[in-house]
Amino acid sequence: MKKSLKDFKKKIKDKTRKTLTLKKEEWIKRVNEIIIGKVNYYKTVQKAIELNKQAGQESHCFIKGSIQELHKLDAYIRQRLRMCMIHKHPSIRGAYGKTWKWNIEFFCTTGLIPAAWHYYKEMYPGYTIETYVDIQTKSNKKRKQRKIERLKEKGMKYYTQERIKIIASTGHVLAKG
Repeated sequence: MKKSLKDFKKKIKDKTRKTLTLKKEEWIKRVNEIIIGKVNYYKTVQKAIELNKQAGQESHCFIKGSIQELHKLDAYIRQRLRMCMIHKHPSIRGAYGKTWKWNIEFFCTTGLIPAAWHYYKEMYPGYTIETYVDIQTKSNKKRKQRKIERLKEKGMKYYTQERIKIIASTGHVLAKG
């Protein structure tokens, strides 16, 4: 499994070299074919689990692990795409500076096929990309809120003066509340 993930990341890295100057649609097209291939690998495992269920055996541990890995791969792919696209925006110091703008919703509307969504839609007919984006956006907001709460418990601040300066320099608007 680890070798398979390492191979997948290498394929993504090879297709998303920063030295190339492509449009975002071309970057996404190059990556989508690799994503579909990887998800097909996981779907064969899912089919085997389904056959085991029919034979009276149940196993959920691999499915949960697969989903988590697919979410991690999606995050890796988005980060690679941000790095590739950043050279058209030289005022941004790093790919992280665009995470608020080039988020899950941006990539999905541009045509990126998230691996986790592609896997889910095969398992649950009717599972739309909009549902996936909504769930992931809410999950990310909850994760950020938990991070802020943990820092508060330790007596630390999330929005330090340094962080506010960085946010202001990237053009990100702080949400009030």
